[in-house]
Amino acid sequence: MVIGSQRLALGDVRSFACYYGMGRVAALARHDLVIVQAANYSVGDLRALARDGVAVAAYLSLGEEPTVPRAAPWALRDPRSGALVTNPRWDTTLVDCRSDRWHTEALQRRIPQTLQQGATGLFLDTVDVQDAHPETRQGVIDLLAAIRHSYPDVVLVVNRGFTILETVLDVAAAVAFESFSSRHDGTGYRRWTGESLAWTARVAAQLNARRGRRPVLALDYAAPADEELRAHTAERARRYGFLSFTGTQALDWLPSLG
Repeated sequence: MVIGSQRLALGDVRSFACYYGMGRVAALARHDLVIVQAANYSVGDLRALARDGVAVAAYLSLGEEPTVPRAAPWALRDPRSGALVTNPRWDTTLVDCRSDRWHTEALQRRIPQTLQQGATGLFLDTVDVQDAHPETRQGVIDLLAAIRHSYPDVVLVVNRGFTILETVLDVAAAVAFESFSSRHDGTGYRRWTGESLAWTARVAAQLNARRGRRPVLALDYAAPADEELRAHTAERARRYGFLSFTGTQALDWLPSLG
């Protein structure tokens, strides 16, 4: 399979799901594209989905790692204090994507291991590390380009990355717009309003002007029982021509399909 045909195939995607739980293989098979934690499934399960024509993108974080007592050599450090730069919300350590050792780790170990678990693609997350730490921006750009070059036959879905949109569109078969219309703010689920809502509209217009046939995946959040918020996120995504999936904060829930 060549990258051109994969991009055409993703251009024909009509539904997607992002599910980090376990099981529910039959429910996942009802979508054209699924984003999963590959380690939660057997190789046989993921390959069966692929045989059924489902594009299976496995989660891979490029800009953050679980915090560990002894930090890896590619951990991002404060240039003044030398302290690790962390994200306390998710208990992660940020990655310095300029690190050659991180590039080697990602390209030669993480990605091959992930693909060996049966996925046909990668969902590249936390590329926005360079928004808060612009000194790492070129490292993120170089890493994305290296992944595309090293794995030309792998479907790449990139989450956000709007400040480096040119690079994202160069490498990605699809772009995910996480929290397009709603988010979890630490206490509950909320729809965007005011300037935050206007910002998402401006970015949506940018994407639609430049994405070509690449699908945009609007990944939103709501409680399973909140039908009003779920309807809002789906309708707003449709209005912009985006595909919609609304999950829980932990992405461990799938709706029942009739």
